[in-house]
Amino acid sequence: VLTGLKVKVAGRLATDRILPKRTTQSKEIGSFKVKKTNLIDYGVYTNKNKRGAYTIKVWTSSKICE
Repeated sequence: VLTGLKVKVAGRLATDRILPKRTTQSKEIGSFKVKKTNLIDYGVYTNKNKRGAYTIKVWTSSKICE
């Protein structure tokens, strides 16, 4: 059972030159507490576009039901 999801996007997020390169946005839904979670998985994707590089990180937390 999925108990939580967290997504973090960092890098050049927009095409505007005014925005800094080190822009970070993140959203979290659900729980990542130790008592409510048995397993936490993590994934990273990095890519480059015309304006610079960006990284997307995703965490998922799950509880194993018996």
